[in-house]
Amino acid sequence: MFWTIAAALGQIAGAIATFAAVGVSLWIVISERREKIKLSVGERAIVGAGTKIDVIAFQITNVGHRPVRINSFGWRVGWLPRGPTWLRYEWAFQTPGNLPVSDNPPIDVLPGRSASMFIELDPFLTRASAKDGDLFGPRQVPLLGRCLPPIYGCAYTAMGSSYSSKVEIALARQLAASSATCQS
Repeated sequence: MFWTIAAALGQIAGAIATFAAVGVSLWIVISERREKIKLSVGERAIVGAGTKIDVIAFQITNVGHRPVRINSFGWRVGWLPRGPTWLRYEWAFQTPGNLPVSDNPPIDVLPGRSASMFIELDPFLTRASAKDGDLFGPRQVPLLGRCLPPIYGCAYTAMGSSYSSKVEIALARQLAASSATCQS
């Protein structure tokens, strides 16, 4: 009787170990095939030939094991995907920059490589503050007054994935300042 119980427990342990091995191998294969990028959006300066240009930089680094094609960039502003207007996300696509050092979409980023799209900061702030219903401006929040919503930069891939990253504080302040000047 003892050996029968020991054999049954051994078979159960073997089945669990086999199931775990198959699960781990499937997880490795699936994670190897997935696109993985890091996105950062912030204010940078391009210096060269005696000039300095302040730019907004969308920088992408491919940290996965497969090439990634970036189709477009954009913005997301707000707190939640659904809800009242003051709380809800607003989305905008970004047109490519016109600087010669900029990588404009579509961009193919190989594993371990980076690419950046640059947009001149001053003309962007002028256009952003001139439009009706300013995307980057403060929102009227009940009981709290006017609050600045979080601003995210987004990258969209050819495989249908979207990646977002919170805009760096210096750029968020610039965007908020430009919208404040248009409202006063």
